[in-house]
Amino acid sequence: HKGGTIDPPSGCPGDTKKPPSWDSPQVCKFKGAKYVGTEWVLSPGLYPGGLDLSSGTFYLKPGIYYVAGGGISIGGQDATAFSADSSGNVAGSGKAVGGVLLFNTDHPSVGWKPVSMNGGYADFELLPLDLPATDADSIFNGIVIFNDRNYPTDPNVKAVTLNGGGSNFDLRGTVYAPAGTVYVNGNSATDALGNPLEFTLDQVI
Repeated sequence: HKGGTIDPPSGCPGDTKKPPSWDSPQVCKFKGAKYVGTEWVLSPGLYPGGLDLSSGTFYLKPGIYYVAGGGISIGGQDATAFSADSSGNVAGSGKAVGGVLLFNTDHPSVGWKPVSMNGGYADFELLPLDLPATDADSIFNGIVIFNDRNYPTDPNVKAVTLNGGGSNFDLRGTVYAPAGTVYVNGNSATDALGNPLEFTLDQVI
């Protein structure tokens, strides 16, 4: 927790009572009035069982977030998210820095679910992975969402949903979702230049 003493929800990394593991997958769910207005710093790594960031402000440190089963849901009426630096901070202007890759797949005991990002009425800024060339994972630089190529099994299913809502929704990089559709909805959102909402995606695969 950033600037406070509230414990993370059960099933999230950092929870001392019921931490998740590959053998004990649990959805990491920030949802409900308890987390509205709170700030959290998340680290890359394994999230077995799913990731649901529906209440609070979230700063994602640079790296790869491996979500095994349960899908990824970020944003909404009471939530916003930023990619941040290695200390969990954004730029002085409040703008995103760093870069992340959200890898969405299944788990042997938890089925695959899609990626859903909803800007709601708050700022939402995620930059793509940008690791040093010496890092083995730098081959994935430029990608912000990587959906397992084996899911969904039905190509008509929405694998990734990006909904700008009424917010400033800034998602940059490549979205890789070869087995399903990518749904983009701008609604009344505007970009930083005051234009109708635009997603800065290098490509959707």
